[in-house]
Amino acid sequence: VGYKETNRFQINQDFKWREDAFLEKTSHFIKCDPYIQELVIDNDYESNMSARYIRPMFNYFLRECNYTVIDPREIDDIELDFEHDDDCKDTDFSDIAFLDVFQYTMLMNKQRNSQQLTDIERLQLDKYMFTTCFIMPEPRMIDDKEGDPRRYDFDSFASREHIEELWQLWVNFGRTKIRQFRKEKKVHEGVCTIYRLFKDLAQKCKIGGMQSKKYLQLEFIVKMCNDLGVKNSCDVDTIIPNKVLKGVHDRIKDDNDRIRKTFDLQDRTADKSCLTFDGMVQLMNSILKKNGFTKIVKGKRRQVRMEGKRIDESDYKLQSNIPKDKLSVILKALDENMTVKSDYKEEDRDRPKLRQWKGPPIIKDSNLYI
Repeated sequence: VGYKETNRFQINQDFKWREDAFLEKTSHFIKCDPYIQELVIDNDYESNMSARYIRPMFNYFLRECNYTVIDPREIDDIELDFEHDDDCKDTDFSDIAFLDVFQYTMLMNKQRNSQQLTDIERLQLDKYMFTTCFIMPEPRMIDDKEGDPRRYDFDSFASREHIEELWQLWVNFGRTKIRQFRKEKKVHEGVCTIYRLFKDLAQKCKIGGMQSKKYLQLEFIVKMCNDLGVKNSCDVDTIIPNKVLKGVHDRIKDDNDRIRKTFDLQDRTADKSCLTFDGMVQLMNSILKKNGFTKIVKGKRRQVRMEGKRIDESDYKLQSNIPKDKLSVILKALDENMTVKSDYKEEDRDRPKLRQWKGPPIIKDSNLYI
């Protein structure tokens, strides 16, 4: 989670900065009216205050709603129920119902309308997002030969043997990071462009100041990888020469403030005017930790003597933050997803052929299905 600003002036400045940043990307974005800007700033202020000062804000809202705030020392006298639905305990991936696009839309609208979702419904939403990332989400109903109830089967881009393992990685290592890395990989491999992503985003909401920074972050990560000469932010095999990293430092050392604003990272250094080489490596690692699965580390140490001083000329590389075998499973599944491969055998030739995945259907008016 990034740094949460609670100074209203700074929140206002950040809104204007974000608005200008999106306007620079494409003409599809527009400035918003002052009253909308005030509303957004109020909402951001309340959200950030709640994130940083959760107990005081919680007590404040209780008092505003005419509740009596109980002294913390008396909390032991209150019985709290933290039990989940029995159906959700130790639920396997195969036991979670697969939603079609209409059911998914209904649950998302339910959540947007602040209606409480059950644990099972949350799992179903999570599985839908997982399947759009790794699996061809067009299930077919098949009859079991032994007369068991009908069940779903999937045309899978990922090998079936890895689905359960992928689900555990999705849950344990960050679904948001995996989805963001999938977008990054698609940009690197030419499946889509950053400009196209910004254009699609503008079709949903044209007001630049109300946009999430995730595509600004993605754009920087893609450019950073290109500058470093790696395939993507999970390329742990490519060596990054020392002179290449120093060249990147020369180009971005004066952009410290802009980069930190993009990623919501607080600058704790004493001298904020310029970004040092070591500071740049730390900043990149903060970005990679927040958005990916790797970090920049030194390779084999190498020093040279110049004018009587030892100069560090060590090369660098990306190193996985999670077990390398688990990262390999994620990368393999995403590679199969994008190249439309499957684990079908010759005997499966009569089954429906895989179609190129172009994303979930676009619903122009989701209220029609409620």
